[in-house]
Order: sequence, then structure tokens, then C-alpha cells
Amino acid sequence: MGVIYGDGHVSVKQRRAILSVIDKDFALNFKDNIEKWSGFKARFYTRIIKTDNKIKKRKPQYVCYIDSIEASKFLKNFKLNLIKSSSKTIKKEFIKGFFDSEGHVSTNNGIILYNSDYKLSKFVSLLLNSLNITNSIKSRIIFNHLTNKDLTMHNIKISRESRPLFTKKINSSIKRKQDRLVRFININEIVKPDGS
Repeated sequence: MGVIYGDGHVSVKQRRAILSVIDKDFALNFKDNIEKWSGFKARFYTRIIKTDNKIKKRKPQYVCYIDSIEASKFLKNFKLNLIKSSSKTIKKEFIKGFFDSEGHVSTNNGIILYNSDYKLSKFVSLLLNSLNITNSIKSRIIFNHLTNKDLTMHNIKISRESRPLFTKKINSSIKRKQDRLVRFININEIVKPDGS
């Protein structure tokens, strides 16, 4: 569900739940999980999107989807509050899927999850807090080159003291993000022998 609310897309009209991303391991992980959940065989393929004047070069995209009117209706109408009252394991998996979709790790900004939907960002922030992972939300306006319009993004920043806990409890299913998290923690979160 975290992936569906992140990079995923659900269309009841097309009877489809789909993910299109540049990380093959992310797409394959989604494929395994949605097949287990739905009982349907997922389709998987690679595509190259044509470039245009705004974007000169594109990476290959890995696409995974299932065709099911029942699954698409369920996912489209799913109530997020069910996650809030669920087990810690389900909360962690939701956040992991969301981080796989909407997360970023950098030496300058730390660990950030971002989205243009404030209500969804606030929900993820509350889930993190329920797992004792402190965070803050900051909104900023960016220019969207695809639509030629300003877009408000809401950044959920993991606090410095919670970064090791986030890496241990949540992490990522994407290898490059796993590596970045480990490198980031090793560089920035050195624990002294006295525990300080």
C-alpha cells in the first residue's frame, strides 16, 4: 500500500494497478508482493520513454502491473486509517513502500520522504512517530517543468537522532537506497564508546 500511495497508480476504468520505476529490484519486489496479495500473475516489462526538449536523456523504466477490477476497486477505495490501527509490522512495511517511492538520502539533507499531498505526508509522519521515529514536515514550492506550474512539496525529514532507528526499522527494498542509508549512517552517526 505504501508503494500504491507513492509511485504506484490505480485505475478502476483500466482495471489496473501499476508501477513504473527505474529500479529493477524495486519493480520486482512490487511484483512479488502484489502477486502474493492478489493471487493474480503480474505482467512485467522494460520500456524506454522517448525524450523531448525538456528531458534530454531517460533511464529505462521497469513496469509491473496486474489486471483486476476487484483489486483495483479495493486499492482505490482503501481506507488509510486501517494502517494507523494495524500492527507495527504493517506500519513499517507501509512506510518502507512509501520511502522506496518517495524517499531520498543525501549527505546534505539527510533522510527525507516527500509528497505533494499534505494529508498523506502528515499521515506518514504520524506513522513514523508511532514507531518512535521523530520527524518534521516542511513545505516548499518548486517549479514543475513538466506542467510549467509551481508545485507545493511536503518534505518529511527524519530527525538526526532517529536516523539509525529509521535505517534499522524501515530501510528500503531498493539496493542503491540500502547502500546509501548504510553509508550515510556510517559517516554521520558515529557512536562513541560511552554511547554518546
